[in-house]
Amino acid sequence: MEPGARRLIRENFDAIAPRAVVFGADFYHRLFEAAPHLRTRFPPELAPQIRKLVETLSTLISHLAAPTAMREELHRLGARHAHLHIGADDYDLVSATMIETLRAWLGPAFTPACEAAWTDTLSHVSKVMLDGAGSVTPQRREAGGPIRR
Repeated sequence: MEPGARRLIRENFDAIAPRAVVFGADFYHRLFEAAPHLRTRFPPELAPQIRKLVETLSTLISHLAAPTAMREELHRLGARHAHLHIGADDYDLVSATMIETLRAWLGPAFTPACEAAWTDTLSHVSKVMLDGAGSVTPQRREAGGPIRR
C-alpha cells in the first residue's frame, strides 16, 4: 500500500476515533439492517463485539505499513468466522457496509481516494480471512455458534 493511501486511512480513522464505539454500533446497525440473517451469528449483547471491531480496526491501521504483521491474526480471525458459515458474499457485505458507514460519518472528507484506499484494504483483509476460513476442516466448521474470542 502506498504511503498516501495509508495516510488517508489513518486520517479517516483518527476522525472517527473519539467516537469509535458509536461508529461501531452504527456499523452493526447498518449491517443487520442490510442483512438481518447475520444478527443470529452474533451474541445478543453487541458491546463486546463492537469493542473487538474497534480494536481490530485500530490494530489493522497501526500495521498498514507492515501488513504481514497482521496476516496471522487475520488468518485466525477468518478461521473463527468459518464456524459461523461466513462466506465470501458476507465479507463483501461487511466491506460494503464499512464503506457506507465511513461515508456517512466522514461526509465530504471521504473522498474517492479514501474510498479506494479503504476498499483495497478491506479486500486484502477479506482475502486473508477467507484463506483462514478455508483452513478449517468441515468437522470443526460444524461446531458453529456466535463469534467468541
